[in-house]
Parts: sequence; C-alpha cells; structure tokens
Amino acid sequence: MHQETTFTEQRHAIPTTIVDNGLMGADHEVLTTDGWKSISTVSLEDKVACLENDKVIYRHPIQLLHYNNYKGRMYKIKNEHIDLEVSPNHRMLVSKEFGTKKKWLSHALEKAEGIKGKHRKYKKDGLWERDDYQFTLPAIDDIPEKAVDMQSWLLFSGIWLANRFTRNIGEIYIPHRKRNVIGALLTALEKLEVDFSVLGGSYYKFFIEDKQILKFLSESLYGCLPDWTWELSAGQARALINALLLGSGSKSNSLKFSTSSEGLARDFMRLCLHAGWSAIMTEIQKELWDPISDEQISCGDYQLEIVKSKNSPAVNQRFPKTQEEELFDFEGPVYGLSVPLDIFYISRNGKPCWTGGSHQ
Repeated sequence: MHQETTFTEQRHAIPTTIVDNGLMGADHEVLTTDGWKSISTVSLEDKVACLENDKVIYRHPIQLLHYNNYKGRMYKIKNEHIDLEVSPNHRMLVSKEFGTKKKWLSHALEKAEGIKGKHRKYKKDGLWERDDYQFTLPAIDDIPEKAVDMQSWLLFSGIWLANRFTRNIGEIYIPHRKRNVIGALLTALEKLEVDFSVLGGSYYKFFIEDKQILKFLSESLYGCLPDWTWELSAGQARALINALLLGSGSKSNSLKFSTSSEGLARDFMRLCLHAGWSAIMTEIQKELWDPISDEQISCGDYQLEIVKSKNSPAVNQRFPKTQEEELFDFEGPVYGLSVPLDIFYISRNGKPCWTGGSHQ
C-alpha cells in the first residue's frame, strides 16, 4: 500500500518537486466509485475514474499530493464547458490542430503554461465497456428472488426516482397532463407483474403494493441513484437517463434534466459519463409546488445539461464565445494525485473533463 504524501510549508521557497508535479485547488472534485469528492479528501482507498485507451476504468490513486501553503502562479481557463484553475506545470488533456484542413490530433497531455492562448480541444466523455446487467429483486419471506424485465425496470426506476418527494415509499404522484408518463408507467408495472393501484384527483397517485419491490425501495438511499445503477452497460445507462427525463417532465430526447436533490444531480453526472456522454450541472433557486402540503416551497434546483455529441469543447477559438483565460497570483492549499495511466476525471463548478495526473 502506498503511503499518502503530505507536504507542509517549512520554508519560503517552493520545493521544485511541488511545482513540477502540477496541482489544483480544493474546489476541484474527483469522480470516484463513492461519487464526487473534493480532491482534498480523496484517499488511497478510493477508486478514481481514469481514462485508459479512451475507456472509463476506476483505479486506486498511486500517490496523493497536498501542499498547504503554495504561493505562486496559477492558470485559469473557463468557458461554457470547462472550468479549471491549476498550477502552470499541470498537464492538461487536450487535442491540437495539424495541417491546413483543420484536422485534430488525438488528445495528449500538455503543460498548462504551454497552451495559454492556443487553440485546443478538451475531452469530457469516455467508453464504458460493460455487458448488459440483469437486476434481480432479492427474496423476501416466502417470495423467491425474481429477475426483472430490464427495460421495464429501468423505465419504472427512472420515473420513480425523478418523482420521489419525501413521502411514503411506493407512492408516485404524476400530474394528469403527463399522459406519456402515465402510459409508460402503467406499461412498465404490468410487464413487471407488480401489484399496484391508481387513484385519480388533481394528480394520478400510483400506490405500489408489491411487498418485494416495497422492501427493496425502502432500503434504497434517498436522494441518489441506487448501487445497481453502476453495473449497467452504456446502453442501459442511456435508457435510465431517458426514463429519468420522462419522470422529470422532459421528453426522452431532451438535453436537460432537473431535480431538487443535489445527490441525484451529482449521480446523474456520473451516469451520463457511463452512457458515453457528459453533463454540466447548474444550481438555481426556484419555487416549487409540493403536492403533499399543497403549497409553494422554495428550494435549490439542479439543472443538468446533457452533452451527447460535442464532448471535445474548444478554447481560444478565432471567434470565441464567453471565455476567461489568465495566469494569476495565488496563495493557499493545492492538491494533486497520480493514477496508473495519468488521466482522471475532475469537475469544477459542475463542469467535468479529463485531466492529467501529478507526474512523478
């Protein structure tokens, strides 16, 4: 087991080894099998999302770098898709043009200080190579375990998760105007051979009465995606995303998902990576109608823009949109980590991308 390496300020000069490693601030988050974590809290026991031959694979970090009192220059790049603040020697995963026909080389690692002001493309997606997963409902009392129809299970789960308020387990409230959601849910429940009932009124109220499913749902954590989600293939991940979109009131081909749960929003970003896409998360404050209390409530709402095809966003274009790029003075804690093939997934302010690890 590698030991965590912690650096503390012991002299005014910055050790050369620190500067050469390439570091970033604590507001950068790293994707792990336990969700998004501040880079300052990642441990050697965590498994970090890494990119190996364009494939998403979770690996333990080789080494962690903490430097509590860094004082020096930092490089900032920010646009609609990218938001990074790193030391000048941090290695960015970028692609550059070659020739006169606007062709692009494969993504490679370049130091931040060497690409300032240059036209480059970052990378936000990866290949998730998993076989289709078969979920099985655990046995309960005298009811044996049951393998479910996966298409129906993903549809039901997505609608249930997207509509889940603080209410009794197994109750799903869907407005009358969402006829497509009601029809899809009815079809899924029938294919799953689930016992349920429906009441009309201002909302359609679905009551799941199946003991086996109710037991399982009662053990699911509130405000996040269930563990079996991370066993899904890329195609199944897309199917679950479409069901979540349907449950949230969007069309299945929509590019935006909304939820009042921060945990679900952050898990949704990870699910999009497994689907071969990416997602950008934005938090806004809004007023919502709560069907339980029958009144307006104020809460944080998380909106996620799904990026399906444009996952190599460019910086320093000839006619750039909104962009910030600068080298600036910084004083404070900085962090880094190294992984087997040098590339891991990070996010700052809800904008994820791949970046280089700290070089040893």
